[in-house]
Amino acid sequence: MRIGRMNNRITIQQEIVTKDDYGQEIKTWQDWKTVFADIKNYNGNESYMANQEVVISRTEMYIRYIPAVSVKMRIKYEEIWKGTLIETKFFKIESINNVNNRNEELKILCTKIEQ
Repeated sequence: MRIGRMNNRITIQQEIVTKDDYGQEIKTWQDWKTVFADIKNYNGNESYMANQEVVISRTEMYIRYIPAVSVKMRIKYEEIWKGTLIETKFFKIESINNVNNRNEELKILCTKIEQ
């Protein structure tokens, strides 16, 4: 396990669906659990979707084992430098792998959500 490398604090969020006064669904994200992670940024590429340029960047995150993490969740990462918030990034979870099937560490493959 990479305990010494897990030096980035991330927040795993889950989607909550509520209804407004008119009965319409409102989807919001709620913080579920805050953990430390080892973040590795990998390749990125550009493509066109609906006549707009879209950048897709892939990231691997390693965290301690949590059995309830799901691909229906997302990850929020606040990049902080010398106590100042630089940028808040959101990642869509693509897959979750139990490293060596030992229930010690999860490898989360995700893509950055451009907002």
